[in-house]
Amino acid sequence: MTETTAVGTRGYNTQEFHKYSSIGLLAPNMQAKVVDWNSRSFLPPGYCGELWLRGPAIMQPLADLEAILISHPEILDAAVTAESDEVFGEIPVTFVVRRYGSRLTEEDVKDFVAKQVSPYKKIRKVVFTSSIPKSAAGKILRRELRKLLNRRL
Repeated sequence: MTETTAVGTRGYNTQEFHKYSSIGLLAPNMQAKVVDWNSRSFLPPGYCGELWLRGPAIMQPLADLEAILISHPEILDAAVTAESDEVFGEIPVTFVVRRYGSRLTEEDVKDFVAKQVSPYKKIRKVVFTSSIPKSAAGKILRRELRKLLNRRL
């Protein structure tokens, strides 16, 4: 959900009106609902639960692209994050761990993904690395990937 905050809602606090307990108004063309964590049933306004967002600016979490990348026979591991872009706002960037001896190129990776996804999901940049930073639980540490990207600039 951390990738959705900038596109899912927008604040509406003004000098006259402050409601700090609110996430703001739903952004245009977005849909939202609150769901009970356990039963996955929809909850009425005022109840606590998990916020589900749907709209044109939200990718099925990056796991879609990562699953495609991992299916390539020359890729051992992969992770996707976003990088700021002046034209598009953000572009998908993938970090790839190649199999030993692989001659896989950036264009090979881009072409492989492009054949399987919509145009807006295409990978725009590939960074080859020796490992993907992960937590003890195995979750990809995307903030570490973004730090690596910033160091490369």
